[in-house]
Amino acid sequence: SCSVENRPFNEQEEQLIKIIMDMHVAEAAMGKVPDKYKDSLRLSYRTEVARLHDLNPYELDSVLLNVQENPVLYQKLTMEAMMRLDSIERTLH
Repeated sequence: SCSVENRPFNEQEEQLIKIIMDMHVAEAAMGKVPDKYKDSLRLSYRTEVARLHDLNPYELDSVLLNVQENPVLYQKLTMEAMMRLDSIERTLH
């Protein structure tokens, strides 16, 4: 069987990478928002990210909790998401 380290991402993992990317962009966008608006805005972003991935917010939470139970895989997917975001950012400059 393949180890987590040296195989391509499967379809489910690719979706998770895209979700992590979207969640990261949403969190970054909130960085400049006054604290009193952050909770309601976070809920709106979460709902929107879920919708983008054909999930409801509860399914999104479940998917993220499930992957976080496998720290090695979660770290690998998060690192891949960050690399892809860096790559996109570089193409914008």
